[in-house]
Order: sequence, then structure tokens, then C-alpha cells
Amino acid sequence: MKKRFTDCDKWQGWYRELPVEVKCLWSYICDRCDNAGVWRVDRGLAEFSIGKKLNWEKIIKILGHRIHIFDDDKKWYITEFIEFQCGEYLSVNSYPHKQILELLKRYNLYNSVIGNDNKILDYPSNRVGTTLKEREEEKDKDIDKEKDKEKEEERAKKYWEDFWIKYPKKQGKKDAEDYFLGKTFNITEDKFNEIMVGLGKAIVSEEWQKKNGQYIPLPATFLRKERWRDELTPKKTITAQETYIPPDLTPEEQEASDEARHKACEEGKKELESTMTPRQIIENKKKLFNFLRSYGKIKEKEE
Repeated sequence: MKKRFTDCDKWQGWYRELPVEVKCLWSYICDRCDNAGVWRVDRGLAEFSIGKKLNWEKIIKILGHRIHIFDDDKKWYITEFIEFQCGEYLSVNSYPHKQILELLKRYNLYNSVIGNDNKILDYPSNRVGTTLKEREEEKDKDIDKEKDKEKEEERAKKYWEDFWIKYPKKQGKKDAEDYFLGKTFNITEDKFNEIMVGLGKAIVSEEWQKKNGQYIPLPATFLRKERWRDELTPKKTITAQETYIPPDLTPEEQEASDEARHKACEEGKKELESTMTPRQIIENKKKLFNFLRSYGKIKEKEE
């Protein structure tokens, strides 16, 4: 089944003013003509298809310059058909265009249609869709591009949600989201993975954990300044070798250890007090008393 372009705006122009039978005939001719826009006149079949007798002289007058009658009224050429269906230029590298050029030569219309207007290209032209099939393929490509764009947008939103869940400072969300999903940032899978690795390192760094996260940047700042690339100091963790684990002691050993610790404390206290004045000693005892009382270790005697 042949397919051709149609002018959707014709209903707002000259076509709207045509009598009904002329509208039907014009549509009939545009459908029945060959690829060069030439209709082999068959008035009887046209009237049969339309279902009405036609006043041909009146119709020819109405259509005017839109048709060129030749070969003793045996053929009608639609003057704007080729340009409308194929574009302004024809390409000798296009098989459908070659057919049109051969038909024009056969009808002795080549010089009058093509002339010296340089409408023939010896190379493929992006300005002209060579066939309806190719134009439909171009349309399908555009649809595929739109679908790919929608998938990319959905993927970017999923990346944003994962980033926001992990980012520790929940401030300035809209600003960060607009930048993350914007064209300037252009988030990709590789870039997202790089961001998340850098974010993971930043979260456990000394700089970000200092003063309860006071120095964690806003998420928009983190993204705009590419802070995931910062070289931060990993927080030092205490290993098992650095941790003192007291040995298991028997009750007798524990008691001896406590006595030795108490004796050491007393000796240290005496040595310290030997360097202090009586007033300093009294002040330190008051501080110790108040400290123990605040934790409920002793009760203050009422004086």
C-alpha cells in the first residue's frame, strides 16, 4: 500500500473554498498519480470513484496553476507534488528520486520542472527525506531518543534518591536536587559511582566527624565543588594490639591488685600534698568531697 504525505493545513486555505466534488477529485488525483505527480486522465473512473458527474471545464479553471495539462489532455501534472513529497532538492543517489527524474524525462517535463534551478544533487542531502520509509525511520529514531531521554531522567532521579539517603547533612535539599538533576552536572553511572565512593570516605573522615559534623558541607556545595575528590584524613581506629585487656585474676590476686593500687594512690597523694600549701590541700579535699557527693557516693553531714 502506497503512503504519501498530506497537507494538514489545506483546510485553512484554498482547499476549504472548493466545492465538494472538486475536493474529492483533488484528493483522488493526488492519490492516483505516479511518483512524479502525473495523473493519467481517466474521467470515467474518476466520476465512478467519486460517485458524481463532473464539470471538467469548470474544474480545470478552478485548479488553475496547480495542474499542468499536457499530451492532449491525456495527462495532468500536479505542479507542487514533487517538492511537497520529496523536498526542494532531488538526489541522484536516492533510488526513489532516480525514478522521479526518469519519469520527468519520459514525459518531457524534465527541463520545465528541473530547468537550471540546480535542484539536482550529486550527493545525499540531509535536507531531503529520500523516501517515506526513511522519514518514518527518522521519526522512529526521534521516538527512541525521547524514550532514552526519559530512561536517563528516571535513572538520574534514582541516583539522586540514593545520594540523598546517604548524605549526612539534610539541609538545602531543593538546591542540591536541582543541581544534581540539571544539565550542567550531567550525572552518569560512572560519575555517580565515583561520587558515592568519595562520599563514603568523607563520612568516616576526621574532618567530617569533628564536632558532631560541624564541618560537613551542604550537599549542594559538596556537588558544585566536587568535594568527593577531597583528600581527607581517615579517622584513626584503635586496633586490638593497641587496646589493653586486663588478664583474668583470681579473687586473691584481684584483692592484692586493689590493695597495691590503693597504696600507690595514697603514696602519690602524700607526695603531691608535700608540694602543696595547707590551703591548697583543704581546697582539693573540698573539691573531691563535692565531686563524690554529686555522684551520690557520700552524703553530706549537716553542720
